[in-house]
Amino acid sequence: MYWPSFDDYGTSMRRWLKRERVPGHPRWVWLSWRGSKTGRGLFWTPPWERASIARRYGYEIVTEEWQGITIRVGVTLRVRKYIGDTRQAYRLCVLRGIAPECLDDKQVCSIGFCKKDQKWYGWSHRAIFGFGIGSTIDSEDDLCARSGLTDGWLKEHPEDNTALPVGFTAKILDDARRMAAAFAEAVG
Repeated sequence: MYWPSFDDYGTSMRRWLKRERVPGHPRWVWLSWRGSKTGRGLFWTPPWERASIARRYGYEIVTEEWQGITIRVGVTLRVRKYIGDTRQAYRLCVLRGIAPECLDDKQVCSIGFCKKDQKWYGWSHRAIFGFGIGSTIDSEDDLCARSGLTDGWLKEHPEDNTALPVGFTAKILDDARRMAAAFAEAVG
């Protein structure tokens, strides 16, 4: 593969960039110049690391220090709550079109609404699922029918039970939000 130097940045550089394409996108949109030790080099900046894309879709990229490690994470713009790492935030906000929200007093966003699909989504690091009008809980094995807490804890704190009964059907979007919240609590 031909890596152009800074001397080649003129017309030949533009021609070279237009030849390289990512399926569905002109690759030159995502390329950016960053200096290396030799002072030359073209490096690809992945879209989930670009602050301009993050701001456009309602989140921002923040650098945080955690146990001596510097990490970049995505947080919501309005309430500054944690969405996930930059890749997860990109997948949720940009690719799926979900506007993340937090459940009650939690610090991590685990539910969100997608206007395009008219669905509420619940997720954790393991799974994601969308609930719309007409979604039902068919059996005891559905994650919405379980709370994710132990039986001993539920006996002492019955108010923490977010499980929904079998046969529950979402008639309005608020019901779908309850299902997404129950799913997120059970899977997380």
